[in-house]
Amino acid sequence: MSSNLRTARLRDGFGVAEAGALLGLSATAARTRYSRARKHLRASMASNGS
Repeated sequence: MSSNLRTARLRDGFGVAEAGALLGLSATAARTRYSRARKHLRASMASNGS
C-alpha cells in the first residue's frame, strides 16, 4: 500500500492527505505511512552506500 501512496504523491502530484483519501486512508494514516516509507527508503539507501 505504501508504494501506491508514494506513486500518487510523487508521480501524480497529490498531497499526502489527498493521496491517502484516494486509497481510503485518513489523513493521519497517510502521513504516518508516508513518513515510514521515507524512513525505510533512507535506511535502505544508507545500507547500500547510496
